[in-house]
Amino acid sequence: MSPSVRAAWCDGAIHVGQASLLSVWHPAFTRGEGVFETFRTIRGLVPGLDRHLIRLRWAAGRMGYALPPEQDYQAICKELLNAAGLEEGRFRLTLLSEEASPRLLLSVEALDLSLLDRRSKGVRLLTSPFRLVERDPTRSLKLVSRSFYQLCEREILTRGGDEPLLLGDHGEIRETSRANLFAWKEGEGLLTPTLVDAFLPGVTRARLLAAARATGLPVRERTILIGELEECREVFLTNALSFAYPVLAVDGCHFEGGPILERCLQLLGKDPLPEA
Repeated sequence: MSPSVRAAWCDGAIHVGQASLLSVWHPAFTRGEGVFETFRTIRGLVPGLDRHLIRLRWAAGRMGYALPPEQDYQAICKELLNAAGLEEGRFRLTLLSEEASPRLLLSVEALDLSLLDRRSKGVRLLTSPFRLVERDPTRSLKLVSRSFYQLCEREILTRGGDEPLLLGDHGEIRETSRANLFAWKEGEGLLTPTLVDAFLPGVTRARLLAAARATGLPVRERTILIGELEECREVFLTNALSFAYPVLAVDGCHFEGGPILERCLQLLGKDPLPEA
């Protein structure tokens, strides 16, 4: 990717292209400290931006970080798009501890269209041998240090998978390394793991749950065991970059693409603006 299609806002200053912004002694390097959010724009606006900011503040509170001054993030996103010469982009908002300088960073780069295209055609999941343990206090936080997820991804790539499906100690489905899971089961409707099962509560997951309930699409949050997927007709994933994309198979169990995913994509498309 060309450095010219990148820009960053750091504690109020905009930098374009490849810029060296952090010291090797920065806490993000030395201790992996920080929380972050990733999102994209549609027609220059960020879907669910308020939800992303709420989750960032909540994670900062759990980590004991002081909150930064309020900012007009929609306006900053537009400035960054203009600075990078982009119409749409992939953003990352990072908040670091008070001892860090800079500590609030918002960056943009071009969307990886090849990745979005591959996901739209469907992904194959393999269950990871590594488990998300119930009492880990960081499981619901989006931390700068993502070593656990990277290890899971590298392990399943050696077996020919696209994304790792992460389970709890008793075989309950939690999430993938990059998305939340939904499944359509006849007689129950749309299912997704309950937050009680300790995983990152996705913003697109929350948007879809709200839109489904508002339009009468049956949806339930509950514990889903890995063996239950054999009884499901459709399985798909949600995240802030791809919105929703199909799962073709989990450990060799195959699924149909279909009308439920299409309906959910339409629901998400009807909510292009950030919530008030």
